[in-house]
Amino acid sequence: MKTNENNEKVKKHVFTYFISFEALQKSIDYLEKCELVLKNYYDGEITDKDTVIINSGKYNAGIMAKSSFLRVVVDANYVENFRLDRADERIRDRSIVTIYKTGVDTIELLSKFGIDMIRAKMIDETTLRLDRGEIEILQNNAPYLIAMHVKDLAEIVLDDNFEDTSDNMISIQEPKNEPIVGVIDTQFDERVYFHKWVHYENKVDPNISISSEDKFHGTAVTSIIVDGTTFNPKLEDNCGHFRVRHFGVATAGGFSSFTILKLIRDIVVSNRDIKVWNLSLGSAMEIDPNFISPEAAELDRIQCEYDVIFIVAGTNKSRKMTGSVKIGAPADSLNSLIVNAVNFQGQPASYTRVGPVLSFFINQISVTMEEIGRRRLQYVNHWGWLQCAEHHLQPHGLQGKWPILFIL
Repeated sequence: MKTNENNEKVKKHVFTYFISFEALQKSIDYLEKCELVLKNYYDGEITDKDTVIINSGKYNAGIMAKSSFLRVVVDANYVENFRLDRADERIRDRSIVTIYKTGVDTIELLSKFGIDMIRAKMIDETTLRLDRGEIEILQNNAPYLIAMHVKDLAEIVLDDNFEDTSDNMISIQEPKNEPIVGVIDTQFDERVYFHKWVHYENKVDPNISISSEDKFHGTAVTSIIVDGTTFNPKLEDNCGHFRVRHFGVATAGGFSSFTILKLIRDIVVSNRDIKVWNLSLGSAMEIDPNFISPEAAELDRIQCEYDVIFIVAGTNKSRKMTGSVKIGAPADSLNSLIVNAVNFQGQPASYTRVGPVLSFFINQISVTMEEIGRRRLQYVNHWGWLQCAEHHLQPHGLQGKWPILFIL
């Protein structure tokens, strides 16, 4: 985003390239020669009419060959400026950081700056978790290496209005060989009436105590997959029930994005029979306007590597948020199906956050039509009474590569 002469914000396409110093020096030489030709023969400015004359053969090639000169002029016409990329924003918290590929092993590269990196702190060869002190060292010595970053501790955005809507007991038949959907969420309450349809694994550190609040969101999400039309009969799709393999990776408070990303990969690798995964955990923080989050990038890689698809919630707007609020990670994933809620008139829910991500790709959005009025996801606890949690969604984007930025 840039500001024009009228002080209006204008979107620009920014391309980042990883190039050798030799290629950079060659480009500089071409531009310097092109500048000389323009100053010596065209008063520093060239027009379409001039290029026609040059193509007819009227050109002084003493400084630069005609073909090279015209190529540089045409290409440079579309570039506003170029520079070395660097993370100008000061990162003050422990974060997940993606550095540009340099052809040098990341551990070896960071050790040159005094950062002792271990594999356990890395998601892949270029995405890693850095503490505040390590980030400060990197920013002071090589800010141009930082491609993107996101604060590691994220807050799950959940609806805070729940109410009882029924005193009726609900039952469900025994599961047979129905398809299995994977759910990665907060914990699951095994006392609910549909518990036989769910295989549950708690992936949180056993030293962390689990409360009933930590089970609410995850149980609500899984209830929709197992027995959704019982709560929303107008949305009967005749697909029947689904079994769920539920992995509790977080509590109702905060969670480490780094830890969850590592868990997601391990879970998918260990459950290759599951092709469809639901992920309804999202960050309260808005996505960055200039790059895809490390969380979304990792989800995209997992889906490509293991031939699976993630259904990702577009993240909710909390009651403290006003106006238009951008979606939170990982809803900026390109390969995932991002889902939000609307009513039967096609109007978005009050808690809906918006995209798009960047400007190159806008994912197709799937909307879920829920009950008119509050438009809630409902679930039934072990006594059979209903509670509701508003749910929602929206779009996303793309990512770049390395040092040189071309702004068009």
